[in-house]
Parts: sequence; C-alpha cells; structure tokens
Amino acid sequence: MANRFKYMTDEEIIKSYQNAISQKEQVQILADLNNVSKRDMVVFLYEKGMFSTQAIGAYKRSGLLPSDAFSPRDKMIIETQAAAEETEIIAEEPENAAESSVAVPEPEIKKAPVEEANPDIAPRLAAMEIVLAWLEENATEYDYAKEFVTKYENLKRFTTEDC
Repeated sequence: MANRFKYMTDEEIIKSYQNAISQKEQVQILADLNNVSKRDMVVFLYEKGMFSTQAIGAYKRSGLLPSDAFSPRDKMIIETQAAAEETEIIAEEPENAAESSVAVPEPEIKKAPVEEANPDIAPRLAAMEIVLAWLEENATEYDYAKEFVTKYENLKRFTTEDC
C-alpha cells in the first residue's frame, strides 16, 4: 500500500498524532513535516478515524473539513441502520408456489421473549449499543480529565501547605 505522504508513513503519522500532548497543534506539525497543507493532514486523520465528534465539528466550522463529514457517532448510526436493513427478513410468496408439488415448510423464526412482548425493541437495542459505544470511546477522555484534576488538586495542596 502506497503512503500518501513523502516523508512519513501513514502509521508513523497516526502514532505521532495519538501520542502528542496537544493533538490540535500536532496536526500543523505533521503537515509541516510532510510538506502538505493543514487541510490535507486534517482530511487524512479524519479518514483514519482519529478525531472526536467535537474535533470534527471544529474542523467543519473552520472549513478544514467538508460540512458533510460524519462524526464517529453518525457513522455508527448509519452503519447500524444499514446492517438492520440488510438483515431484515422479507417473506415473499414464490410465483410458482401453487404449481409446486413439493411442500416446503416455512422456517421457524425464534424471537427472544423481549422481542415477542415488544416488537419495536430492535431500534431501541441499536440505540443502546450506540450509547454504550460512545461511553466506551469517551471513558479514556474522562480518565484523563479525572487524572488532571487530581494532579491539580495535589499541586494546589502542596503549594498552600506551610513549608
């Protein structure tokens, strides 16, 4: 697979972006290192799924990403809907069913007890899966914020103590 950039491989760019202290600033640094525009680097990182929903919104507003770019949540919803449409079972009567001498039993479709009680559960389950995926995705960001606050409180406590 050919690399898109002259000086760094795709993997090196992604690792550098992920390990950066300030990912926002790292975009410009990577663009400069690879002699490309910031827009090209933003589009590349977007295509590789490196941006959060907030970052995608910011890059859309700044014009570095097209306004029709999807957030990870939007992509997940679209993929879930497409998968649901693909797996939908549509029972059709064959045209020559009356002429056939062989009786073919209809397959028995077993539904989970919850689905029998409430046939509208599938969209709700899909929505729950999306929310759980979003929570898992943002759990790391929460941990970083929590760690930052703890360090800040420790530093504040240290600086206010009498020596």
